Amino acid sequence: MTDQQNKIFVYYGNHNFIEGIKDHFDILSEILDKKNIKLIFSKVLVPNQINMLIEEFKNPEMIKDVENIKRIYTKTKIIIICTEFITELNGMTTLNGYYGTTFFVNCVKFSSKYIRFKHIRKRRKSLGFLKKIKTKLKLYLPPIWKFLIYPLKLYWVVRYLLNKSRKPMAPYIPILRKYKIYRIFRDIILPFLDPKSYIRFMFSPIKSLKHFYDITLKGNDWFKNYYYALSMKLRYEGLNDIIYKADQILTFHPEINQQIKKHYDLESQCVYPMIQNYLNKFSHLLNKGSLKMVCTGNHTPYRLNKFYELQLFLDKNSTKIKLYLENYLSNDDFKKFDILLTIPQTENWNNSSPVRVWRAIRSGVLPASYKYHNDHEIEKISIFAGEKIHKINKNNKLISYNTYIKKYNNFAEEKNNEFTIKIKKLFY
Repeated sequence: MTDQQNKIFVYYGNHNFIEGIKDHFDILSEILDKKNIKLIFSKVLVPNQINMLIEEFKNPEMIKDVENIKRIYTKTKIIIICTEFITELNGMTTLNGYYGTTFFVNCVKFSSKYIRFKHIRKRRKSLGFLKKIKTKLKLYLPPIWKFLIYPLKLYWVVRYLLNKSRKPMAPYIPILRKYKIYRIFRDIILPFLDPKSYIRFMFSPIKSLKHFYDITLKGNDWFKNYYYALSMKLRYEGLNDIIYKADQILTFHPEINQQIKKHYDLESQCVYPMIQNYLNKFSHLLNKGSLKMVCTGNHTPYRLNKFYELQLFLDKNSTKIKLYLENYLSNDDFKKFDILLTIPQTENWNNSSPVRVWRAIRSGVLPASYKYHNDHEIEKISIFAGEKIHKINKNNKLISYNTYIKKYNNFAEEKNNEFTIKIKKLFY
C-alpha cells in the first residue's frame, strides 16, 4: 500500500460542531496510527477514497450525495460508525429513546414523516420560494404597517395588566396570579404580541420563529423532550436509508452490534478505546482533601432525581466530595473536576457509556458509575457505584489502577484487530 492508500477521510459535513465527534476521531486515530493508517478530517466526501461517516444522517441531501459519489466513482468506500442505541418506544423504533407517552410518540412519528416528505419533495426549490415570498412582503410592506397597530395596542394592554398584577395591593386581575396564567401571559402571549416579532418575521421568518421558540417554549420540558425525540427519530430514518450503502460498519458498544444484526441483518465490528499514558495518572488525587465530582448528559427526570438524592446523601454524611451538574463540558472545563459520575438516562436504561469512561481517564478524571451494567470491559475500570461513593478507598484502588487498565488494554487490542484487518482489506 502507498502513503496515499493509507489515508481515511473522516467526513464531518453532516455535523454542526466538529467537537461532537472529536472523541470518536481521537479514539480511532490512536488505534489506526499503529496500523500505519492516518485519519484526516474532511468537509466533503472524497472520490475514490475511503470515507468514514460518523452517524448523523438527518439530512436526505447528504444521503443522496453518498449515493451519487458511489455511483459515479466506483472505487469510493464508505465506513459508517454507529454511535447510538436502537430502542423501541411505544411502538416507535428510534435512537436513544427514553421518554414517550402514546400521544408524544404519535406527535414525533407524524412530524418526522412530514419533515422528510417536505424535505425530499422541495429539496432544491425552497430557496427560490422563500425569495419570492420575501419580495412580495416588501411590495406589500406599507399596507401591513396599518395592521401592526392592533397587536401594538394589545401588547401595551397586556404589559400594563401584568405590571399591575405584580403589586400585592392591586385587586385588578387576581386570576393572573393563579394556575400559572401569569407565566403564560408573560412568557408566551406578550412576546407573541410584541410588534418587533412581526417586523422580524417579515425579513427573516426562520430566525424569528427560532427567536420566539427561544423566549417562550425552550424552557418547557415537553417541548425539550419532543425536539430531542424528533431529532433522534430523523437520525434513525436517515440511518435506515444509508446503512446498506456501507462497505464496513463500526460501533463503540457491543450491544449496538447485536442491534444492527437484529434490525438490518448486517455484520459490524466494535471499537474498544485504548487508554494511553495511564501510568500514575491519578497519583495527584492521593493526598487531595476534597474531590469535585460532575455529572454530565441530558437532564432527564430520572437522572436529575438520582443526582439530587445523591447530593442530599453526601451532604448528610459530611463527605469531602462536592457534586456538580452540567449538560456538556469542553476538554478544558472537564479537567477542572476529579470524578466523572455517569447516571443512566432512565431507570430501565441498561447500557454503559464506554466513550465517557475513556474521556475521563484521558483527562485524569476518575470514572464513576451510579450502577454497573456489566456490558463492556471498560466499565470495570469505574471505581465505585451509587451511594457507596463516600466509602472510596483511594489508596488501595488508585495504587492498583495501573493493573486494571493494563488488563483492559490487552483485551481491547486483541478485539480491535478484528476491525483493523477488515479496514486494511478496503485499500485493495
